[in-house]
Amino acid sequence: MEPMSVGYHSLEVGGFRSGHVAVVAGAGPIGLATIECLKALGAEKIIVVQRKSVRQEYALRAGADILLEPGKDDVVAEIYRLTGGAGADIAFETTGSEQCLLLLLESIKAAGTLVVTSIWEGPVTLARISCFLDWVIFASFPYLLSLRLTVCDLGCSDFFCNDSFRSRSARIRLSM
Repeated sequence: MEPMSVGYHSLEVGGFRSGHVAVVAGAGPIGLATIECLKALGAEKIIVVQRKSVRQEYALRAGADILLEPGKDDVVAEIYRLTGGAGADIAFETTGSEQCLLLLLESIKAAGTLVVTSIWEGPVTLARISCFLDWVIFASFPYLLSLRLTVCDLGCSDFFCNDSFRSRSARIRLSM
């Protein structure tokens, strides 16, 4: 029950809407619950990024339309190809991997949304990535706020971080 609650909460926090193209990094319990919620709520396409393991099969059973394997597939290029060059509307990071976080940021469209539901052991640093105009990142944790993002050399014209400990969510808007 708890993974499903976290998965559903991440869709709400991120502003998911029926018809969105979504990317989910990771097919563990939270990722699988997120996939099931996306399918139930009408995602147009669900793309899952998962290393080779039995979890790929679980992701397909949960409702993933497409599986991409980091190291084997050019994840970012493939997501852009699958979305007609637009990028994903929304992405969900459930792995705790900085590599996946960066792949997802490169895979969402301008003004796209990234929801982070994984718990991180250390800080994450975002260096200059010049191809995006606007990101919205939500760190969504039902129990605690444990993600710290450090923004370096982005040349941001607008940057704010609003921590809401009542909802245990943070919204970080990066504009270039």
